[in-house]
Amino acid sequence: MGNPGIFESPSTANADALAFLHERLDRHFQKVAAERQQLVGRPPVYAIEHGLDRGDLSVLKDLVEGWVRRFRPPGRHWLPFVVYATEVGYSYEGDEYWPTIEHGAPGWSHNVGRSYIKKRFQEFERVYGGAEPRGRWASHFTIICWPITHALLPADLQRQFAKLLYDNRGTLTRELLEDPRELGRVLAVRSGGSSKRFQQFAENPDLLGHVACALLAGRELGANVDSVALSRITDDLTKQRQARNWLNDARSSANRVRLRGVARAAPPRTRGNAPTQRSRSTLPAVPVFVHPDSAGWQIRLQVPDLTPLLAGNPEVMDELGLIRCRVAGTDGRPKGRGWLGHPGQQVRLDRWPGPDTPVFDPERATSELSEMLDHAARTPSTQQWLFRLGADGVGRIVRSLVVRPGCSYIVVGPNLDDPQAEWVSGQPIHCLGAVALLINVPALIDDLVEKTIQSIGCYVQAKVDVDPVGIVPAAWDGAGSGEWLVGDRPMLRLACTHQVAACTVTLNDSDTALISDSDFTDDAVVLHLPELGQGVHDLRFSFLTHGGVPPIPDVRIDVHMRESQPDRSSGTFRNPIRLLPTPRNASLEDVWDGRAKVEVEGPVGMGARATSVLLDSSGNPLARLVLPVTMPILPGDWSELVQSKLQNAADFQAAYDDATQLTIEVGNRELGTVSATFERELEPLRWGFHRSNDGLRLRLHESADTGGEVQVMRYPFATPDQASPVRSNSLEFWNPQGGLFVARLGSHETRAILPPVVHDLQDLRSARTTVRIRTGQRTPSRVRELVDLAALWSASRSPGDLLAQDRRVAVQRAIKAEIGSLVGGGKWAARERQYLITEPLSIEDLAESLSDSSSWIRFRGQIVKLALDTERLRWPPIVLFAGYLGGSASSYSDSPSLVRPSSARSVRGERPGSQFRKGGEWLAEMLLRLASMPGSLSSLESEYMPEDFKDVIQFPVAFRAARMLAILAEQRGEVWQWA
Repeated sequence: MGNPGIFESPSTANADALAFLHERLDRHFQKVAAERQQLVGRPPVYAIEHGLDRGDLSVLKDLVEGWVRRFRPPGRHWLPFVVYATEVGYSYEGDEYWPTIEHGAPGWSHNVGRSYIKKRFQEFERVYGGAEPRGRWASHFTIICWPITHALLPADLQRQFAKLLYDNRGTLTRELLEDPRELGRVLAVRSGGSSKRFQQFAENPDLLGHVACALLAGRELGANVDSVALSRITDDLTKQRQARNWLNDARSSANRVRLRGVARAAPPRTRGNAPTQRSRSTLPAVPVFVHPDSAGWQIRLQVPDLTPLLAGNPEVMDELGLIRCRVAGTDGRPKGRGWLGHPGQQVRLDRWPGPDTPVFDPERATSELSEMLDHAARTPSTQQWLFRLGADGVGRIVRSLVVRPGCSYIVVGPNLDDPQAEWVSGQPIHCLGAVALLINVPALIDDLVEKTIQSIGCYVQAKVDVDPVGIVPAAWDGAGSGEWLVGDRPMLRLACTHQVAACTVTLNDSDTALISDSDFTDDAVVLHLPELGQGVHDLRFSFLTHGGVPPIPDVRIDVHMRESQPDRSSGTFRNPIRLLPTPRNASLEDVWDGRAKVEVEGPVGMGARATSVLLDSSGNPLARLVLPVTMPILPGDWSELVQSKLQNAADFQAAYDDATQLTIEVGNRELGTVSATFERELEPLRWGFHRSNDGLRLRLHESADTGGEVQVMRYPFATPDQASPVRSNSLEFWNPQGGLFVARLGSHETRAILPPVVHDLQDLRSARTTVRIRTGQRTPSRVRELVDLAALWSASRSPGDLLAQDRRVAVQRAIKAEIGSLVGGGKWAARERQYLITEPLSIEDLAESLSDSSSWIRFRGQIVKLALDTERLRWPPIVLFAGYLGGSASSYSDSPSLVRPSSARSVRGERPGSQFRKGGEWLAEMLLRLASMPGSLSSLESEYMPEDFKDVIQFPVAFRAARMLAILAEQRGEVWQWA
């Protein structure tokens, strides 16, 4: 046996080499720090700016890895370890940092540890003016945020960074290029279409801005980043042809800005009541459509891209992702938190909202955000709304109310009289308080046709046609309003049916050009507009006619210039197919678990293939599934057509845990393909599933940076409110009976449901054991406990296994039955027990248990009538239920509310809501949530009080009615979705 002493202390050569590298790095970083002190803003120093070439890096890597196998790092010579950790961060791809570093340097966890990294990077910050991590991501990952921040721009983010610079090249100004912090703020607000990993990177706007300024400046001008580090990032980035083109185009735009001193033409004037401080932003008009359905038409509003409106205020942009809002003309249910931050989502109008009405009513928003939304997002200002029908059957809003010969339109308004013309017909529309007419405008317009159109409130543009040519606009309503992207140069074709002597073209009431009659060819001329900045530009045509020719009125065109929206390679308005995820920044987990929806726009009825591929961190495919689909695919159909099949595919289940990306591609040979990539979220704790000989097992992935011990609890299916601790040395967990596994580490928590093992019918019978919830006292605190228990089970990951889903549903039914028995009491509790053992309940049975036969007679009749209306029970009937409940006599102005109680009012007589402290739609939503999906109340803790549950227990008839409606909807197969 050899002498063990030779391994107990580092060799002198290795120690000297570490000391040499440390001193060399120290001199280099001192020099960089001194140079930074002379620059405006004093940009920070990054460890990636170490100045070492590939040979030096290889020596450092071998030295550090050999050292940590046996020894702890020396106290003085720590810079090589900081550089090593940074290099790991540079190659980081969003997967687990610590396993990566341990794989390259075995012994790191034992001899170096996690806290050493943070300590030394903090010393780097103090000594050299190093960068400090910022953002919510940094607050969650308090250690690995240091090496990843000091990597400046990790390799896996470089392509997205180039795309971000390219998409926003039109916003560049000389002031932004000279102010990295402000440029970073502007880019951070516009990163919403990127992956979640990139958005975490963008949470540090200082870092974002410094990297952007350096890349846009190039190697000669990028003084705020070391030239060697900048060259390395640029070289790596430009290895991809598309990324290289994006970066080159963005740099060209930046160079033009520097040469002429301004980014674009002067910002267009702002019209209407817009405040001058927002004159540089496009105040987005809310897109409005009419869609045909099997029984008529429906009006839809679409969430506009609010980024230009809020770009100068990142705090307000962040607030947009945290608030809920109601939408004018809908059923009163608030949309979920963050809904407004995802443009493109549509909502159907149930009732006519009126003209010039604020569309979005945010809950508990700051006055600044409320005022912005109130001003910018309003319904069309006219009494009637005109929609031009496209080839796809969808009607798009025409705000000018101008119709063109030979085109078809839908006009909608509260008071429309049918003019009794053969080319006009009344249409059914699913919007209370609105009337619809279909107008097939004749190709030849005579006086009678024109007067008929005017009687409807519209106008004919028969003498002048203005149409876009050349570059396809982002939008064109066919009647005077178009939308282009910043960087496009719009081209318009002007055609006149009357001969003109001359035409003047005025842009923004300042620049004027003259077109003579000789410029017209075949009574038409093509206009090339100059390069325009972001905003709304006024274009006016005025005509001079020859003697004897009728005069031609002026024609006005609204030219909207907007930035392109990051679309995650999912196609744009210039593609025949578009793939639209909701939310736009959906993760791999969101798509897998069904929280995200995907919409595919394309020619109606045309077939295509949807190809889904799971990839590992190196981009290697792990599993592939190809499904035939028919376009379009609506968001509500995505789960049945694609998502459920992904979850149930055996190879996808096996590969999911090791995958870091999911790519979905849709297309065919005729139209080409579009694709979107969804990345795995970086979570401090994450459950994964993998198969073994004895069935599914759980594997716990931990990267929480705390160094603490993970606590794991198991909740059995049979007793879902009773937990017991479980332990595993390998972070793998399994139990033949399955159950809910909850892992906790500090403030972090993750949950997953493991199905029971089933080999035969006996196992299946054993798995479907009766669920028992412990009974408790009839108190508000007990109701709250059950609400939290429901949330625990409903928000847990599931492998897509049918038995796991069945057991979760059984647990949720048992919790709802326990709440129903506890609150409803007496006879109602018997109905809950009857329903729990899968006995269907009739409307008569439930109504008989609602109250004594001599009380609440009118209310019971209203609930029975509502229960019979199967159409209204497809969604939570908040507004109707609130009306039947009535309001309370108290004031609501200072009460926390789930929904602003617009329907609340004091009502005497048989109105159960009059007994509650708070009423109206607030009360209706709370009761319907508690009756159908009680776990959804848990996330709204700050919006209701224990006293509200006290009222529910004290006056149970209101809850019984809500539960009756929920049970009947559930028996009909309806699943109410709550934000």
